[in-house]
Amino acid sequence: MGELIVTINVTTYETQMLESNNARVVMIPFSCEAEGNYFNGKSVADGVDTQISTAGEFSLSARYMLEGTDRSG
Repeated sequence: MGELIVTINVTTYETQMLESNNARVVMIPFSCEAEGNYFNGKSVADGVDTQISTAGEFSLSARYMLEGTDRSG
């Protein structure tokens, strides 16, 4: 097994959902903190995990930014 690079702890908030006859969109806001030997930090603002379902297709996408300190300071 390889070296653990970073652990990201995620806190989710209230889910928002939109549905139509053709699609379903689920948006899950979250914040996170990163801990590891090479980087420590936290999310700049809340991120969003977006899940889109249409007839026969499903996609996932998460948008977030981390701010922190790497091992060189």
